[in-house]
Amino acid sequence: MFSKVLVANRGEIAIRAFRAAYELGAETVAVFPYEDRKSLHRLKADEAYQIGEEGHPVRAYLAVDEIVNAAVSVGADASTPVTVSCPRIRTSPRRATGRASRSSVRRPRSWN
Repeated sequence: MFSKVLVANRGEIAIRAFRAAYELGAETVAVFPYEDRKSLHRLKADEAYQIGEEGHPVRAYLAVDEIVNAAVSVGADASTPVTVSCPRIRTSPRRATGRASRSSVRRPRSWN
């Protein structure tokens, strides 16, 4: 098992990851760009560290080297993957996988 998890996400996704880690008894670490310094996900984590350069919040979450360096320096045993929403990609789930339908990729109601 792991004792400390670095969450490289923001907003609702990060808060859900923190909740799951808390239920497993793990400490949480958030990384955030300067622009997210007052965001709820930063405040909910046990520890939080600023990454990236000011003025480029999206680049900070895509800076894999900085995220890995942060994880190593704080002693994180695990990390969550970054979830990126890219509006330029307009491929439906069926076209992307060749078989999935929209109904098969929806969130279960129990997650709400």
